[in-house]
Amino acid sequence: MSVKQDYSAGFISGSDHLLRYELKLYIQMLQNGLSSEEIRHEVLTNNLFQQRSHRGLVSLFARTRNRAGTLNSNLQYRLLTGTNADRNAILLYAFLRCYRLVREFAYEVIIFNYQRGKGTVEIGDVADFFARKEEQSVVVRRYTHQTKQKMRQVILKAMVDSEWLELGDNGEWNICPFPLSEGLIIDIRKEPECRMLAELSLTGVL
Repeated sequence: MSVKQDYSAGFISGSDHLLRYELKLYIQMLQNGLSSEEIRHEVLTNNLFQQRSHRGLVSLFARTRNRAGTLNSNLQYRLLTGTNADRNAILLYAFLRCYRLVREFAYEVIIFNYQRGKGTVEIGDVADFFARKEEQSVVVRRYTHQTKQKMRQVILKAMVDSEWLELGDNGEWNICPFPLSEGLIIDIRKEPECRMLAELSLTGVL
């Protein structure tokens, strides 16, 4: 799937970068008939995302709404009712849809390695990826060392939190395909816009 975006470091803020709780709550409220603006009012008025500052709450709501906007009605339903693997895959899919650098890491490192018979990601793979992006993009090159270090940490944490990667014994990460449910596989095959989700599964479901 081709998604045109500039590079952004916006994904490094917060602690749960998959927005597991926030997306579930937002989508539940959508399915209960509330509009996006009504949800925004409820979230900001009652601090439903439990943020320390109003500014942080506004920012988190915007990111949550953007993530939810990447999911069609079937994926929203599966996020609420699917298996743990389904939910993890959909949360990761939404994350990747919103951030180019994270998406390119997924394709150029994890999927690339797995499709070539390498079931792990090593520190060298991560370093090579960022070196390549610095060569390709002045935007990435201009980020501070601290920002790029945080990007590495957040990307890897999100992959581990989604259970797509698992920390191994030798300082590397094992790649773990998503065992998607038959119901989600059927949805993916019916909907071309979900091709990226199929590719993330690493199970050849298309």
